[in-house]
Amino acid sequence: MSDLILTNEDLTKNLKLANDLGYKFVIKAQDKFLSGWGLSENKKHLQLILCKTHEEKDLILKDLYRDNTFNYVNWYYINDLKGIYNTTRGKSWTLRNDWTRAFK
Repeated sequence: MSDLILTNEDLTKNLKLANDLGYKFVIKAQDKFLSGWGLSENKKHLQLILCKTHEEKDLILKDLYRDNTFNYVNWYYINDLKGIYNTTRGKSWTLRNDWTRAFK
């Protein structure tokens, strides 16, 4: 799969597609920089980051915990559609699989 970046599209459909492609986890982080302007005007913006392995998830979580532009960092199993949907309600979001900065 090439880099996937989706913004406020059909979340359930895209999570099911990602699951079919082997992704097992979704990391959620509130992006303080993108919250409150543009498509996120008067809203919080979330980065939803897809991961295939525990090691990838742990590395990205470590990166996000060190970055003060993110808060409310958490993770979900990709098949926890209700939990992921509830965390995105009323917020803008980006679903992505390209958090490569954690691997540098």
